Amino acid sequence: MKKILIITFILSLMILATSCSIFKISGCDHNEVIDQAVAATCTVDGLTAGVHCSECGEILVKQEVVPAFGHTEVIDEAQEAGCNNSGLTEGKHCSVCNEVISEQKVINAAHRFGEWVDSKRVCEVCGKSEIRGASALNHNFMYDDVAGYFTCDHCDVKMLYGNMYLVVDDHSTWHEAYRACVALGGHLATITSAEEQAVVQSIISAANVELYWLGGLKTNSGWKWITGEEFSYTNWKPGQPDYAASNEWFLQIYSGACDQNVYINGHWNDLDSAAQNHSQNTKEGKVGYICEWALEVEYCDHALTKVMSYTDPTCFAAGERTSICYFCGEKVTEKYETLEHNFVIDEATGLNICQLCGAAEYNGHIYAIFSTKTDWFNAYGSCESIGGHMVTITSAEEEAFVEAYMTYLSFTSRAWLGAFYDGGNMQWVTGEEFEYANWNANQPDCSMNQEFYIHINENAFGKWNDVNALLNYNIFCEWE
Repeated sequence: MKKILIITFILSLMILATSCSIFKISGCDHNEVIDQAVAATCTVDGLTAGVHCSECGEILVKQEVVPAFGHTEVIDEAQEAGCNNSGLTEGKHCSVCNEVISEQKVINAAHRFGEWVDSKRVCEVCGKSEIRGASALNHNFMYDDVAGYFTCDHCDVKMLYGNMYLVVDDHSTWHEAYRACVALGGHLATITSAEEQAVVQSIISAANVELYWLGGLKTNSGWKWITGEEFSYTNWKPGQPDYAASNEWFLQIYSGACDQNVYINGHWNDLDSAAQNHSQNTKEGKVGYICEWALEVEYCDHALTKVMSYTDPTCFAAGERTSICYFCGEKVTEKYETLEHNFVIDEATGLNICQLCGAAEYNGHIYAIFSTKTDWFNAYGSCESIGGHMVTITSAEEEAFVEAYMTYLSFTSRAWLGAFYDGGNMQWVTGEEFEYANWNANQPDCSMNQEFYIHINENAFGKWNDVNALLNYNIFCEWE
């Protein structure tokens, strides 16, 4: 046993002697490895160079942290915007790492116009003038109340709804007319709506030439406008297009100079592109052309507009008027706020009635019956859309009020209530308990297993009945 202990001790010493980190006295020929330095940046710490032993791992020279040295800020100077060149706001960046610290923002180019004086204002920097109602081409448009469009005093160009038209009476083939309009910066006129048809028709109503080329042509896939606009609106002469002689592929319009017993002003016809005269006409039959441009408007005060649609504001919904500017063609929409109820006690009935809309106020709620008749679902949506809900009657007192209100309005028709049968119970749309009811005799009967919706005034005034939801009754709304 003693020999075994001695041998074990000797082996232990031999193993420990192999570790230079434990038995320094036995020595370790350190195999030095350089720990590379890491340069610090503006935002990230660095390290000094170090040394460690690849054999025993001992750190011979410790790496030290080199703190980040922070950005070196440089001012990016602001650049003032001019009349025709954009500018920049002041910014900052780091001169070492080029990181943007404060981004420069673009300032759009803009004139520094002064006050309007006699419909004219001048830029205080470059002297450019701007005239109210003038186009980018400096036309001097004047509105003709009789004709219903603008005419330029200088060049006789006609303009309405943002489009300019020039009627040219020269004898021209379609291709000659096409090139002439392009040379003027426009294109042969296109007519894409009844409104534009009316404009062109008015312009040529007193023309000297019977026919005018338009920018339409027949292709293998159908009629096209040269602008790429959709060829959906048409105003063909009856029997046209007829593609006579198999070469009438181009579009022209009859003017007021034609024999109106034969050719109606504004009617369209297909014609051979080479035609400069129309031999079928009773007069000379010259073929002119109409050029068109889009008006480039720098300023428009929409002083002259045509109302396209209008809805009055009510106590339940805002009003709105949409107009189109005769000059630039822009649609202008004006909103009108909802009216405030003007409740006054009616001496004869004691009801609190709004003098503006005829609604009634009861127990903190507002009630109104509308003349519109529709199905139950549309009635539901209509009440919700104006901030209310279909009428719910949850007590005998409220029923008495509703009947008094209907009497005041002399209303004896049927109106929807906000109640329905869910297959198990009657429900109010508001979630209120369905405890009170004023059913007509033998109702509800859920007839034919499809009468699940409720209306008032069934045969007897004020009585309720269940019916099919698709019937059309008056809308009756309530507001909290």
